[in-house]
Amino acid sequence: MKTILLSPTLDKISMLNTELWFYLFVNEEFNFNISRFSDNAKSLYTEDLFCKNKYAYRVSMQVKNLPKYQVSNRTATMGSYFSMRYEILSSYIEELIQIVKNCNRINYRMSPVCGPEDNLQRCLHRGNIIQVNNNIINTIKYFRLLRNKIIHLSSTPSHTLTNLINAESINLKNYWQIQSPNNTLDFVKSDFNLYTLDEIFEMIKLMRVCVQQIDSHIVVNINLNNMIIKVLEQYPLRLNSLSRTRKITKIQNHIWNLISLRLTEQEALSYI
Repeated sequence: MKTILLSPTLDKISMLNTELWFYLFVNEEFNFNISRFSDNAKSLYTEDLFCKNKYAYRVSMQVKNLPKYQVSNRTATMGSYFSMRYEILSSYIEELIQIVKNCNRINYRMSPVCGPEDNLQRCLHRGNIIQVNNNIINTIKYFRLLRNKIIHLSSTPSHTLTNLINAESINLKNYWQIQSPNNTLDFVKSDFNLYTLDEIFEMIKLMRVCVQQIDSHIVVNINLNNMIIKVLEQYPLRLNSLSRTRKITKIQNHIWNLISLRLTEQEALSYI
């Protein structure tokens, strides 16, 4: 069983993965082609060796120096992918809070001084619902604070990020090594530039895992009947001209496709 948000969120993540792999593919091909040039050719400037490329003069450096520039370019690009992935995660949590509020009729107003992960916990607490595992929440908080440092081009980490690393890095490392034995993240770095490509992939993968684990937790702790009603309101069916049997079947299939829940005939009948 899943919430209505899970599939579209994972689809967005998968689409971003394709873009990332395309970038890395082009990057590798670029390196291969540069390596084939002679030393004399590498001493030329980009506008001379790549005279047909209308952007070569914008770069204007010796070809042999391109790999050095490429390192900083890769860091900026990977930082952008990381930040976009976090935005998908953040939007998912904010929409999930609305679902929790609607399904369990919780009167909660989002706090602008809290991150989405903390707002989710506060909303669950207000509704007397079991909160999400703190290690997942602190992992998302770590990603959020790291993303803030990236987009604000900060040279030093915030006190909040430093305090989180000091207090929770060991717990997070141990938790994720149990969840995923191949995980190599230690959660002690406060500078995105220090992460290897493999470690960045690990963080990107963990964002997907966090979404899945949160969704699995929420879906069994909210009012299921209200969730189904909200789903049917959001994605209504045309049932008027159908027979009773066809109405039941259509509702069963609809709910299964949207939230992976098998309704009995009697249960489906109650939503006609």
